[in-house]
Amino acid sequence: MRNSDRDWEAFGATEPYFAVLTDPKFRRASLDEAARDEFFAGGDSQIAQHLEVVRTHVDPSFSPRRALEFGCGVGRLLIPLAGRVEQVVGVDVSASMLEEAKRNCTARSVSNAELVSSDDALSQVRGEFDLIYSLIVFQHILPQRGEVILERLLSHLREGAVAVLHFTYANPLSPLKRLEEWTRANVPFGHEIANAISGDEYDAPLMQMNDYDIGRLFSIFERAGCNRAYLELTNHGGYLGAIFFLQRRRGDQTA
Repeated sequence: MRNSDRDWEAFGATEPYFAVLTDPKFRRASLDEAARDEFFAGGDSQIAQHLEVVRTHVDPSFSPRRALEFGCGVGRLLIPLAGRVEQVVGVDVSASMLEEAKRNCTARSVSNAELVSSDDALSQVRGEFDLIYSLIVFQHILPQRGEVILERLLSHLREGAVAVLHFTYANPLSPLKRLEEWTRANVPFGHEIANAISGDEYDAPLMQMNDYDIGRLFSIFERAGCNRAYLELTNHGGYLGAIFFLQRRRGDQTA
């Protein structure tokens, strides 16, 4: 399998904003102050919307103090989270993304954010959280790895805490396109050769898209003690997914 962590670091070093939101206006060559403001304003709206969903459908009294964002990138969602909690921890596998997130936090006077490097064991993540958040991240991780990371993430939920997590489960690719994507990810130099054929830069990184088994996800949620769930379906360019709003049961609740 192609190393998705190495590809993500390549995105972080070359196109950190475009890798988060794949719109041409967020490419480095086009990223002006107006586009940057739009980028972060969209993150603020998304956080506000999702917290409102939690309070409407999961827990009306939800008021998190400590939050974690998995796959924080350059801080688009981390920074608005920081304005709503006492402490937020941002986790990302790309050192370049974390450096850019640090610069963005400094520029916006965010002093309550901790940035840590990710691995499959989340070895740098400490303690429990009231909110664990991850949007449009797991789709870029091979499900066998993603399920392991998911279990580790949910183990950091304290009783009554909430997780807001996005996963894709189906895609619009034709059988031929599926074969191309499989070749890019699994055949040595397959991605580079496909880049050359399609006219892209030979060493351009690969943004993998992966589908998760919904039944397996629900089994992981249940094992983690999440007894309350609400979901919203998503469609990003034909890639079908769901945002799961989960709450871990409190000690006075039964399964």
